[in-house]
Order: sequence, then structure tokens, then C-alpha cells
Amino acid sequence: MKKFVTQHFSSFIISILAGLSLLYFQQQSPEVKYTLSENIPIIGDIAGLEKDTNIQLLEVKNTGNKEANNIQVILNGEIENVSVEKNSSGDDFQIYKSHDNVELVYTSLPVTGTFKMVIQTNIQPIKDSTLIIKHNEGQGLNALENHKISFSLIIAWIIIVIYLLSTFKDLYIRGLYRKSYYYKQLDILHKVKPWYISNGHWKEIRNTAIDTLFTNDIDHNTIEEVAGYKLLSDDKHSNITMNEWEKIIKFSEEQIKRWVDKYINRSFRKSSEISVLLRTIKPKYYSEINWLELINIVERELVEKLKREIGSNSLDQLMNIDFSVLNIMKRESKEDFTYYYLQLLVNKIESAINESEKPFDIYIKYCDSNDIIPQYLLNHLERVAKNKQLIITPNLYEKENAQRFIEEASERNYGAYYFSVLTKIARLTVELDNKILKYNYLNKTLQQIIYSYNEPIIKPDFVDFDEFEKLMKLDTEIAEYKSKRKEVEDAKEEVIPLKRKIEKQLSIIDIVLNNPKEIEKIEDYSSEFSPGNFKNLKELAVKISEDK
Repeated sequence: MKKFVTQHFSSFIISILAGLSLLYFQQQSPEVKYTLSENIPIIGDIAGLEKDTNIQLLEVKNTGNKEANNIQVILNGEIENVSVEKNSSGDDFQIYKSHDNVELVYTSLPVTGTFKMVIQTNIQPIKDSTLIIKHNEGQGLNALENHKISFSLIIAWIIIVIYLLSTFKDLYIRGLYRKSYYYKQLDILHKVKPWYISNGHWKEIRNTAIDTLFTNDIDHNTIEEVAGYKLLSDDKHSNITMNEWEKIIKFSEEQIKRWVDKYINRSFRKSSEISVLLRTIKPKYYSEINWLELINIVERELVEKLKREIGSNSLDQLMNIDFSVLNIMKRESKEDFTYYYLQLLVNKIESAINESEKPFDIYIKYCDSNDIIPQYLLNHLERVAKNKQLIITPNLYEKENAQRFIEEASERNYGAYYFSVLTKIARLTVELDNKILKYNYLNKTLQQIIYSYNEPIIKPDFVDFDEFEKLMKLDTEIAEYKSKRKEVEDAKEEVIPLKRKIEKQLSIIDIVLNNPKEIEKIEDYSSEFSPGNFKNLKELAVKISEDK
């Protein structure tokens, strides 16, 4: 770039010297004359410009013997750019631009003074018909209208051509530099050196293209889009030297590694996206050792990404993980992930067992027919389930709990020993409770039978049929006994009044026999004899008294 600036500045110096040489060819009358060069088309792709353009040189001279003031140059048309080479560094000028013309006002131009304008247009070049030059004392004149070409003008044209060729070359070199910095670096590397560019320039441009090709990393979506991957996948281009190729291989591997590091370390990157890299085909010229090292980095990050992804998974999600990605991993990476996965899975199953009221349901759901968890871990989980089952086993000294245990409990849930002990406790509890119930029932029923509560006797489940039959027989016998006893009691009630009557009658007869005179004291209504019999007793008592 320093050389470019030096050469460009030299061209301006040469142009200035050419203008000064014209001071020797003066005319006697004061006047402003100009010369307008032919149009030189510039192809944008070759010159490194965005589009095609035209370049012309307009030279304005004061050929009179008096200073020209307020020189006005009006360029009508679509002007892309105007650069002014002043007559003197102290000169002043102003440029006014609009959409369809450009106006330059040069403050003053001394005798033999000259200023130049390099004009860049888009489509149509500047012509005499679209050019207006005037000053404070008249119009500007075309110096070539008299068709007399002076020696000074020939020199000026030669200098202009040299200047334009130098400018064209500089623009082209500048375009190559731009390509090597920003885009189309491969075009530079595949191109043959132009004859008009020095070896030093060309080497600098190609080195810049290589450097920027691998330092300007673009955020590609796939590794196949990375420039280094593409280069190492194809053979070396014929215009690339061996030294350049070795440099390209080194920079390509570094660029691919940078891209991979950036790709896999994105926080939003999923494991499925990272696993794609493991299936990537190694570029043809990528070092085997370096490629294996790169794959190891990808595998390690993939394992860590998988760990982070499954760390928050539910138990059901853990049971349904797709392990196909492990098939493309090396044994060490597989073992690393498998160890973490099993540890996480077993811990979650153990937690689920300890939190459940039906621990063996959890064990059966996640451990039966499980070909992922090793047997020693399954045995551990089974022990956890059994311990939890023991902890949540209800009080077997209560009949309902004991009865439910006998009906529902399984030997698998407790193990043979604990199941045998607990079953024995449960059965003893049920038996004891049934005996208590039977005792209470028999006691109540006997009282009901003895005291005749007149309540129906109902057979419960815990009383045998034979025992119930005996109770019913006892009830019948006691009922019959009570019935007979009542009959006796009723007969006794009927005999007692008769007994009293007989005893009273006997007492009266005793009085008649032993003390007949006392019979007169007995009233007829209290004698317990019929009136006729009592009359006979009285007559008998009189006779007994008389006999004495």
C-alpha cells in the first residue's frame, strides 16, 4: 500500500511539472483556455470498482498576461467524482454539486497558471457541448479549436496518458488488494500474475489473500461451508505454490478447529447437532493425527452436553433415551456417558421408591425386564424397595392391617424371612382378635338366652356352625324349662287359696271338737264353709256341749 501511495503521488508531481512547462508558451492576449481529453472507459471488475466508469482530464490554463479571477467551470451530466489539481497549494476553489451537474469556481489563476480536473462519469462522458468555462472577463476557449498542436500540448498529452495509465494500474492493484482483504481471496490465489504487477506486489497480495481467507471467520452453519474444509477436501490448484499450499494446510486446520470450538461451545447447541460432526468425512489433506484430536474434542463436548441435557429429565424420559449416538463414539466416551447415565437413573429410581407408598410398583415398573441396569444395581434397588416396604408396613397388631396383609402382601415385597415373620404376626393378631370377638359374642348370647331378651340370635363369621347349633339348642332347652317352670308357678298360685281355706276349715273343726262353745264366736261369712255345712257344724258343737 505504501508503494501504491508513492507511485500515485509521483503521477501527480509529473502532471504538475507538465503544467509548469506550458508557462514557456505564452500568448500576448490575456485569456483562459482549456483542453478536454478523450473518454477512457474503466471496467469495474478489472479495476476493483463496484461498476464501470469513465475518466477524462480537463486542463484549464491562463495563457494571457493578466490574472484571471472567478473562473467558473460547469460540468453538465451525471458526474460520479471530480478531483482537482490546484495550480498552487494556496489556491482556493469551491465545488457545488447537484443531481445533474457539478460547478467549480476557482478563485484566481495567475498568468501562465494551470489547474486540472480529473472527471469520473457513470455513463456519458463530458463533451464540449456539456461544458461551460467562463471568468470575470470573458469565456473560456478550447485550446484545440485552431487545430494547431503545439509542442507543449504534445508533452502535456504524453504526460496525461502516462498519468492515466499509472492511475489505471494503481486502481487495478488497489482492486486486487481489496479482493485479497475482503472477498474473492480464492480468485486471487487461482490467478496468474499480471505482467504489469511487480513480483513484490503480487507476493504481498497473495499473502494477504491467504491471511484474510483464514482470519475472517464467518459463522457458517455447517463445517462443509468453512473455507479451510473446502480447500483441504480438493487437490491443490496449479497456480498455488508448494510453500503457499503448506501455509494453506496449516491455516485451514486452525480455522476448522476454531469453527468447531465455536460451534460446539454455543450454549443453545443441542447434542443432536454436535453429533453430526462425528459423522463428518475427514478432508483429504487434513492431518490424520490432528483430525483424531479434533474428533476427541467433539466427543468430550458431546458427552458433557448429553449429561447436561439428561440431568433435568424425568424418570420416564430417562427410560426412553435414544442411545444410537453412542454407536459412533469410542469406548472411553461410551463408558463415561453410560456411567453417568446409570448413576443418574438409579438415583432417580431410588428416590421414586423412597417417596412412594407402593415402592414395589415403582421397582416393577422400572426394573423388571430392564436390560440396561446391571444386575448388582437391580439387586440394590430391590433391597431399597423391600426396606421401604418394611417401613411403610402398618401396625400388624391391628386386625384390619393384619387381615389386609394376609390377603394382599407378597413374599417378593419383603423377602422370605421378613414375610414369614410378618405373616405369623398378622395371623396371630387375627386369631386373637377372633377369639376375643367369639368370647364377647358367646357371653352376650348366653346372657340373651338366660335372661330372655327376645332378640334374634345371629350367627357371625367367626363362630363355627356347630358352635352356633349348640347355642341354638341351649336356647331351646332353656326356653322349654322356663315354660314348664311357669306352669308350676301358675298351679302353685291356684293351690295356695284352697290350702288356706282347708286350714281354716280344719281350725274351725278343731274348735268344734275341743271347745264347742267357741263356735258361736265365728261369723257365718268367715267360716270358709258353705252355709249348710257351717249350720251342721254348729248343731254338732251343741250336741258335744250337751254330752259333756
